[in-house]
Amino acid sequence: MIRKKEIRKAVRAIVTDAEHKILLVFDTYKNYYSLPGGGVEEIDRTDEEAIIREVMEETGYITRIIFDLDYYQEESEKRINKSHGFITKVINVKSKKLNMDEQNFENVWMPLEEAILKIKQDLNNHNYSKFKSFFERELFFLEKAKIYLQN
Repeated sequence: MIRKKEIRKAVRAIVTDAEHKILLVFDTYKNYYSLPGGGVEEIDRTDEEAIIREVMEETGYITRIIFDLDYYQEESEKRINKSHGFITKVINVKSKKLNMDEQNFENVWMPLEEAILKIKQDLNNHNYSKFKSFFERELFFLEKAKIYLQN
């Protein structure tokens, strides 16, 4: 019997600031960097609403979308993950993160090239299947953002 795979829609953000730095979220427990983002929930009418909500929950920053990057799809035995990437810009700062599950995460600002290097290092350091596709997705969006942001 062939089972239909679950489809999970997700969003990822390249968050920029006035100094043209990029925000990565550092997991202090698992020791790796990632882009802000997460699953599209029932309360989200659009991917655009989802990314604004996810960035605010995870980082405490209020952003606006400045560019729709692309889609990235990855597939496992049980699930298909479809991620939609955006470039966003900080317009305001909340005093705290809304999602208390994010307490092991720190906001880290850095130049784009350094962000790409950090994710590449994490790909090499956490090179087993679950993390490999995770970091490949992050690199995909960072490289797409590099093209847009350098123009």
